[in-house]
Amino acid sequence: MRIWAGLVAIIAAAGAIYGWGIGFFYPCGPVDRIVRTSDCRIVTTFDASQLQALLKLPNGNLLTVARQDGPDPTELQRLLELDPENGAVLSETAITGLPPGASWMNAAVSPAGAQLAATMLDQQTAVIDRASGKVTTQFPPYSVGLVGFDGEDRVLIDRGEISSEHPPDIAAQVFSARDGSALGQLTDGAAKLIYTGGVSQAFSPDGTLLAQHVETRGDSGVVALRLADAAFQSWSGQLLTAPLGAWRMQLLPWIWFSPDGRYVAASFDGASVWGKDTSALLIWDVQSLDLIQRLPTRSGEIENLVWLDNDRVAMTRFDLGSRRGEILTLPVARR
Repeated sequence: MRIWAGLVAIIAAAGAIYGWGIGFFYPCGPVDRIVRTSDCRIVTTFDASQLQALLKLPNGNLLTVARQDGPDPTELQRLLELDPENGAVLSETAITGLPPGASWMNAAVSPAGAQLAATMLDQQTAVIDRASGKVTTQFPPYSVGLVGFDGEDRVLIDRGEISSEHPPDIAAQVFSARDGSALGQLTDGAAKLIYTGGVSQAFSPDGTLLAQHVETRGDSGVVALRLADAAFQSWSGQLLTAPLGAWRMQLLPWIWFSPDGRYVAASFDGASVWGKDTSALLIWDVQSLDLIQRLPTRSGEIENLVWLDNDRVAMTRFDLGSRRGEILTLPVARR
């Protein structure tokens, strides 16, 4: 009997070690789903679906876009309005006028919530009517990096050309949401709103700070962002650092400022390594430079982060094992 008990204990210990190595005990991981050991919550999941956008509507609900999983989807993509607390689907609308396999890059909702502007890989920028799901307007250029509205009928875009050595100036092109005609360019003011989140770099909501990815050695176990004065971008800044395990290739992170500019979040993604945290969402306090949240993930990159308010975030994750799209929420404790 003792021998069997010993074998069971050894198997259990081996299973725990294996589970630790592949991230079973991560927040919003397999164990956390059952025993709730963290503040991270999986609000809802969608089988065989990739969630290509996540936006906060004026009424406080969430809007996401579900695409059928697989390289050659045949079903129309869907607009889903969700309750942010329990993930309940409040409305569902098929999107007509887009290829089922369109791959979204960035999206924004209009101030009244009636329209959606979307940029997609190798596609023109599209304006979509939320009520009908119809694409009402399309206009060049293709594969735009950033998009937003500064009025119900005015769309701002930026090509999002990435350079870690030469930060971008705030300069957004303006197009009509009604007919796609060019309306000029904004270099300040309302243009700032589309730069609070971006690949590799982002500006604070008031436009005074630039957060920029700083490349580190793959074996250093550290990732970093640089905070600089946006008016003097070439001057020395302050470093925000966080522990993250080794990676074979570090991809450029998505960076997002909170609405009040106090926090900055970044999603880093690297190839999986057993026993190492190589992908994570990291949140820093801009004033103290402290790392205040660290959400490692192994099953899929965290994308499409939305600040529900200044103290809580929502985000999407695609589980590579189960092929499910997930929406997660995480509180941000002020210090």
